[in-house]
Amino acid sequence: MTKRELIKQIHDSSNYDYTTINDIVDQVFNNISEAFETDEKIVISGFGTFTKHYQDSYIGVHPQTGKNIKIDGSYKIRFTTSKLVKGKLNK
Repeated sequence: MTKRELIKQIHDSSNYDYTTINDIVDQVFNNISEAFETDEKIVISGFGTFTKHYQDSYIGVHPQTGKNIKIDGSYKIRFTTSKLVKGKLNK
């Protein structure tokens, strides 16, 4: 599902206009992004938890040449589903 599809689905099932929903969705994603900058954990009850995690550098393989290359360490986002979502996935 794309952001546009999400906004349309919310619009079709509510009385809010499209631009209002778009603004709200943008603000939610902006707030989540800003929380990662301050190392906050984002917990969305009934959905899951987003956490920021640092992955150390490692040696990888270049897919075209087959040569070993060093992959620099970087921050990643981890997502852990809630029991409710996990239950829906495993029905």
